[in-house]
Amino acid sequence: MISRYLSDRNIALDSVDLDICQRAFEAILLKRNIARESEEGEQLAAMIIVSSITRSARR
Repeated sequence: MISRYLSDRNIALDSVDLDICQRAFEAILLKRNIARESEEGEQLAAMIIVSSITRSARR
């Protein structure tokens, strides 16, 4: 799923970025009562990663 959003991007996230993404993902899953392995959970993960990569590209 996420590959379609990242196919034309060549930006790496460092461990700090990935930690932030993981914490945001877990917090939103908990707050919205979303199952990690659900379609909605996968979409959420993709949105968080793409958002983080977009932010990193602007640095």
